[in-house]
Amino acid sequence: MNAVSFYGVTAVLFGAIVGSFLNVVIYRLPRGEFRSKGKRSVCPHCRTEIAWFDNIPILGWLMLRGRARCCAAKISIRYPIVEALTAALFGLLWWYGPLAPMVREAPLLGALPTLDGTRVLGFGFQAWFVSVLVACTFIDIDHRILPDALTKPTMVIGCVGALLVPGLAGRLHLDRVSPALDSLLFSAVGLAAGYAVTLAILKAAKLVFGKDAMGYGDGKVMAASGP
Repeated sequence: MNAVSFYGVTAVLFGAIVGSFLNVVIYRLPRGEFRSKGKRSVCPHCRTEIAWFDNIPILGWLMLRGRARCCAAKISIRYPIVEALTAALFGLLWWYGPLAPMVREAPLLGALPTLDGTRVLGFGFQAWFVSVLVACTFIDIDHRILPDALTKPTMVIGCVGALLVPGLAGRLHLDRVSPALDSLLFSAVGLAAGYAVTLAILKAAKLVFGKDAMGYGDGKVMAASGP
């Protein structure tokens, strides 16, 4: 296996594992049950603890044929979809994201190249953002909410990412300003603009239609997208 395929497979597998965790977030966070207190996940139908081998991303659902081992209740196809979607997005992020230059230049044969720490950190920040978008999408579908517990930290994390990985989102190219500060200012402007534009649309739609066309959570998602 060459370096390109090794790192690609690693990114996809990591994405599937993250997707499995996102299923927990999507189910528990809106219900206020996110803290498991150290207990293993349980079947939502009969409350029996789920064995680790039944929780293997994608494969677990396939092996069980969409039925719980404990009570034969139907398991939503949503679970493998979220896991496969996250795996695919992490694969795309690996190929087109901060690691892309290293991926394209990696030798087809021989030892694995040393990964640049800054690029790996950039991948981590973008992977966080992708994961939050996946979780918010399915929570919004189910409950019509975009939790502050996901959107607000992402605003901060996005700005931290811009500071630690200059140019991750973009640059203002200001004179006499360090690359890190320039990148942070770019993200801060993006954050403010994303929220302001969405808020303006929300207010305008309310004037035209007489009711809210979207919630303030949408503004927070757009603000988090800015950095």
